[in-house]
Amino acid sequence: MKPRLYWLEIDITYACGMDCLNCNRMTGIAPGRPEQDVTVAQIDGLINDSVRLKYPWRKWFLVGGEPTTHPELHEILDRIRAYRTSHRPRLEVTLATHGCGEPTQTILDTVTSAFPFLTVLNSHKTGAVHNHFIAPCAAPTDRGEHWASQHVYKGCHISRECGIGMTYQGFYPCAIAGAIDRIFALDQGIASLEQVSRAVLIEKYQVFCRLCGHYRPMRDNSHTLLSPVWQRAIERYSASKREVSYAH
Repeated sequence: MKPRLYWLEIDITYACGMDCLNCNRMTGIAPGRPEQDVTVAQIDGLINDSVRLKYPWRKWFLVGGEPTTHPELHEILDRIRAYRTSHRPRLEVTLATHGCGEPTQTILDTVTSAFPFLTVLNSHKTGAVHNHFIAPCAAPTDRGEHWASQHVYKGCHISRECGIGMTYQGFYPCAIAGAIDRIFALDQGIASLEQVSRAVLIEKYQVFCRLCGHYRPMRDNSHTLLSPVWQRAIERYSASKREVSYAH
């Protein structure tokens, strides 16, 4: 699958609080940390590079996690508004929200009033179980060692339908790849927009698709599925959180 280069999903935060089973950003089993928020400076960098390169963006999606929890959401939207006005007036900007709870709704009311260009995609979640979710943490590499070692990964529909991803660590062939890198600490983010190309993104399939359950979809929403490689990665992630808390 070829990644859609001019659509961008920006995981501005991994904070959420919903604890959904089989969340494809893994926020239930590996909660986000403040240092994993995209900063205003990183948004400025994205915009500056986009202007310099005359990058023909068509759609941006502000996602997470739950983007309304980002402490600088208004500042981020201010930067995007200025960019649209001066350079990309037809850029479509969507904020994806779970829509759960009065605080979330209050923020949504505020930002849609202040930023009329913003479209809200509200999934209206009310609980942790979503029968349409695919288990992202059932790694293909754990479903047949010989097959996994010989297979050439070609991506899935997500890059084509949702666009490329951006997180606090850089750019990815899809947003789920960025979420995987957050847990596995593979340091595979593409550092700048100038380095993003279809060929580079497709190379990243060999890194991330072997770990992503969307590549060989499974559904079992009675619990969050964790194949062995994911169990070990979550243990490491949780241990690193404890180390950070002890250090402070």
